[in-house]
Amino acid sequence: MEVPPYVYRVETPQASGWQMRYGVPSLYFSDARTGTGQPGESLALARQALLDRMRRVPPSGRVQSAPSISKKNTLPVGISGPIVRRRRGCGVEEVILSVNLRRFKSKSRTVSIYLGTRNTFTNERFERALQRAVELRQRHEAQYAAMAAAELSQIADRLTADTAAYAS
Repeated sequence: MEVPPYVYRVETPQASGWQMRYGVPSLYFSDARTGTGQPGESLALARQALLDRMRRVPPSGRVQSAPSISKKNTLPVGISGPIVRRRRGCGVEEVILSVNLRRFKSKSRTVSIYLGTRNTFTNERFERALQRAVELRQRHEAQYAAMAAAELSQIADRLTADTAAYAS
């Protein structure tokens, strides 16, 4: 039987079994409690618990939705700035907003939105750039959530099919 994501084998001198880590709390399925001590039986219990939990608990977007307590400005989550920087080889300082874009199963990407130079930066430019940054961040959050939900749906479908095949 295939071990699904979110289910992990635990082997210690005192105990062995499977741990299901989807949602809270995580659940442990001991090989000793199945009666036979066989890992396959405790794995089947962990798989069934995972499937039950996936049906009850919606997928986590895993994208931060509220600013951290230590954030020192009022910009939305994932947006920093305005940042003044000087590019190498260029004598002019430019002002940007930095937008952190979370990607599903990939490293996050940071995008800079240009606001102007120190001399051309205005509040109007800042507001327009901030709106672009918010829209970009929201679009990426929606993509992330959709991809996470699709993956969980595929896992649930495989678990359902495997459980049906295993039962027969």
